[in-house]
Amino acid sequence: MQLSLEKLQSLSEADLRRKVLIPLFRTMGFRDVTELHGSRELGKDIVMWKEDPFRSRINYAAVVKAQKVTTGTQSATVCRQVRESFGSSYTDPVSLAERDIQRVIVVNSKKFTGEARDSIRSELKSSGLEGTTDLVGGEKLFEMIREYLTEAVLWDSLQKASKALGEGSENWDFTLQVGPDGIPSLFVSERHSEAQAREPIRGSLTPRFPPTPEGMQKRMEYQKHFETGTPVELTAENIESFEISEFIRSLVPDGTVTTVILAPTALTETMISRLMVLDQAGRVLYSLDYIHFTHRQGGTKEFSLDNRGQPIPFRLRLAFDKETGKNTFHLNFETEGANVLQYLRWLLLQKAASVGYRIVLMDWNTGLIELGAEASSLNIVAPPDELLALAEQLVFIQDNAHVEMSLGDEDRFSAQDVANGELAARIMSTGKAQLTSGRFSFSIDNPMTIEGTVGEKVSFPVLENDFALEILGSRIPLGKAHILCRGILRKVETPDSEHQFFVDAVEGEPFLAAFPRWLQRGEDQSDSPNASSVEAHNTDPQADG
Repeated sequence: MQLSLEKLQSLSEADLRRKVLIPLFRTMGFRDVTELHGSRELGKDIVMWKEDPFRSRINYAAVVKAQKVTTGTQSATVCRQVRESFGSSYTDPVSLAERDIQRVIVVNSKKFTGEARDSIRSELKSSGLEGTTDLVGGEKLFEMIREYLTEAVLWDSLQKASKALGEGSENWDFTLQVGPDGIPSLFVSERHSEAQAREPIRGSLTPRFPPTPEGMQKRMEYQKHFETGTPVELTAENIESFEISEFIRSLVPDGTVTTVILAPTALTETMISRLMVLDQAGRVLYSLDYIHFTHRQGGTKEFSLDNRGQPIPFRLRLAFDKETGKNTFHLNFETEGANVLQYLRWLLLQKAASVGYRIVLMDWNTGLIELGAEASSLNIVAPPDELLALAEQLVFIQDNAHVEMSLGDEDRFSAQDVANGELAARIMSTGKAQLTSGRFSFSIDNPMTIEGTVGEKVSFPVLENDFALEILGSRIPLGKAHILCRGILRKVETPDSEHQFFVDAVEGEPFLAAFPRWLQRGEDQSDSPNASSVEAHNTDPQADG
């Protein structure tokens, strides 16, 4: 299958690194391109270097993203990873010398919003890193792929495989994958449980596990696959020999097999269930009403079903132990990309499971209980009450603002997200709020509208036409805000001997604000301040209205 922009933007971050960026950087002339993603990366997902006539070599780090980057938490994370990349060395995979990073490339298969680009540039400029950091968005990345990989094995192999797979089997799926070394590999999986009986694939695999920590780990993964069906990937160093039919070998470029992936099989029959947590009296404490099992896997000790193909962040795996006859549930939640309503449902499920008696699966179509297990077997701890309250507050905001708010790769909220969430919820609930001023100056067109004397504190109204708060990288519009401010009246003489009046807001001074869009029905809005005569000028670039 030829890589399109849409396909590129649908790749996971891991696939983006291994299937696209590593082959791309090698083709572009970078040396010793190495993946570092993991606990030791310190911001650096990929490291590499290029020769330079003045410095002999320039060391690069790539920070890789596969999601839309907006302002707030996401842009702050990018800046942190860039600083970490420059601030820590890495071990050269060839010489084992410690190398410092001279340039960083932030690669995103999707896009950086304009506001995010400005925010990142501003933050890096203040750190002196703007000139040595490049931002590459999805469209630019796609142009680079088209330019540098057009004649490379990636495109050639994908085109050949696409044609071959179009004429493929009704019983087997064949998918080409590109490994970290840029060499294509073939992924073969059953389309249904009768595939081997109807169209046998004959061959033999002799694995090889070197006496190294990596080899020992791969041996354990291979053994676990045969016991439970857990996916395992064998690359060239783990394959002693692999004999397959000519039909399958014809799908592999040059007939060379470099990777064998033993993976679960997609279910051909629809299996939809309702997951319920029950108390001791059989009452439903919480339920997930539509779990679609999509894959099965099995081995000598265990058989399991899971919903990995269902486009929701909830991951349910149902395992049957062949030796004991017991079944167990495994629940997880994929935070990245989930919105706040889905996150709230996960917290409520955790809370119910922490106090529930049993967890059961009910067939969606018949209403019959299929199987169950003790809720305590899930080992789920109830979430903190304050986290649950925050999630409920964010869902309230999402519902009322009609703006989806998505989480990052961790279920953590910044102090600013929490503060803005509380403020937005208060505004939406009451139509009123108390704001705190930054350093602002307001020019007064008609000083007669202000009661007070120069040098003293005065009250004055301000109209903000488009008041908004940022939460989890999303802009939450709150509409017009009528704000009653207090500040010091100041008079300035102009060159033409006239006077101009300003009001300087006192930093930290509380402001009272009314929001007509959110004021409760029947409440008198007549006392909202009239701000027609006042214009606000922000003199502090760090201040946020």
